[in-house]
Amino acid sequence: MGQWLTSNDLNQYSEMLSEYVEDVNEYDTFVETGTAYGQSLVQIHPFFNKIFTVEISEKLWSWLNPQIQNLKHVQHVLGDSLVEIPKFLKSLSKDEKVFFWLDAHWSQGLSSKNEYDVPLNQECVIIDNEYLGSSAIIVIDDVRMFGTVANEDWSYISHDSIKKSFKNFNILFSKEVDDRLLMYIERKEK
Repeated sequence: MGQWLTSNDLNQYSEMLSEYVEDVNEYDTFVETGTAYGQSLVQIHPFFNKIFTVEISEKLWSWLNPQIQNLKHVQHVLGDSLVEIPKFLKSLSKDEKVFFWLDAHWSQGLSSKNEYDVPLNQECVIIDNEYLGSSAIIVIDDVRMFGTVANEDWSYISHDSIKKSFKNFNILFSKEVDDRLLMYIERKEK
């Protein structure tokens, strides 16, 4: 079980999606919710041309931001993923393919939250409604927490709630890998 996204994870996902994705390198825009300390960002930034990452905790954002100033292809935003992700997605063309890493959730300590402990279902609805691309790769972290109430409320998060978030896309691939849900979605024909 990985704590953050690594190049080994990207390679593994590429192999798993090879039946659906001819060239995984076409997914060269990375969108992350829940930057936290930036561990995933540090690991994967060389593999993407454009990175958008949003963190709601001002303390975490302020701690990381000076350390990534030299990464010119990274847009590190302080804000609520439910507000900032739609803005970023509207800036993309329909030809840009995105790899989404969804990891925004309240987790005590320096973390923060909006009205939801875990805005995952809402983030998926935003992707479904605002993303213009024909397909996307989505990785959701912390699957072990689905349906639980420990320190934060995940009780309303499930495989089914995520699936129901997508009305404009078909989920062609969905599989748990370690503690993550790997998905490949394609826009439905109209």
